[in-house]
Amino acid sequence: MEFMIWNNMDTTFRIERNHREVDGRFSCVQSWLPPNAVAPKALVIYSHGYTAHAGRHVGNTFSGLVDAGYGVFAIDHQGHGRSSGVHGYFSSVDNLAADLIEVTRYARKQHPGIPCFMYGLSFGGLLALRAAMDLQVGDELDGVVLQAPLIVVGNEARPPFYMYVAGLILSYVLPELAIAGGNSGINARPEVNQDFMDDCATDELSYQGKLRVGTGFALQAGFDAAQKYLVAFNLPFLVQHGTADRAVSIESAKALYGESPYEGAKSEDKTFLKYEGCHHLLYLEEEATRKKVEQDVIDWLDAHMDAGKAD
Repeated sequence: MEFMIWNNMDTTFRIERNHREVDGRFSCVQSWLPPNAVAPKALVIYSHGYTAHAGRHVGNTFSGLVDAGYGVFAIDHQGHGRSSGVHGYFSSVDNLAADLIEVTRYARKQHPGIPCFMYGLSFGGLLALRAAMDLQVGDELDGVVLQAPLIVVGNEARPPFYMYVAGLILSYVLPELAIAGGNSGINARPEVNQDFMDDCATDELSYQGKLRVGTGFALQAGFDAAQKYLVAFNLPFLVQHGTADRAVSIESAKALYGESPYEGAKSEDKTFLKYEGCHHLLYLEEEATRKKVEQDVIDWLDAHMDAGKAD
């Protein structure tokens, strides 16, 4: 795969933006590196959530990681941000996970000999988990951080059978049709949620429309597949989840960790941190909580630096 640098910026930390070209499609890949040509002590491959894009996490996530000495690489998933495709549409979770795998291998090639981790938020957590399943086979990843990962969807959230059949037909005929409502209004703590929604509405790179039919079925297929391969996941991981999350049930984190009644991942090195009363987007919590969430990630990454299998 070829990555073409199309912009360079030198601000608080160095930013590079790249386009990955494949099969007529392109993905925007950005990297945030320590300033003054300081080599990163490890890499973090970031996977953003549905409707978002990598640029939304510069100040609230990447800056702290870079200040701690990590190099961050993040992709705008297909149908998101600056990447190609119909905004808000993708046909397969596996395809997006394959893009994450390519970004990981590219980043490791650019910075060989240091540990490499993956970090996924919400829907990005599902993609990170799927990509990590392949990367763990070749010891290409040293661990995964998952924040409110969208892995489990309860039966109550599934449509009635007749709607499922109608949607399935539409997914073949009009897969890009935007028809289903989303979780608008339940992403952040109530005090700031409207400000967050207003900010998203003015961000032309964020998708503001309804869930597209084909995307919905791709998500469902991704959830179903995760239940089958989850038990084979064996990398070290940290999962963080707010107990008041109304966008993604904390059952997803419990399923990954193996809290009863779930079997959980095969990993022996696993950490589950619950944040009492916190909501989906932990980076929008009160400052003290936000800083704790960020420091918990950095502490976990630092503690797993010695794993360093990636070379």
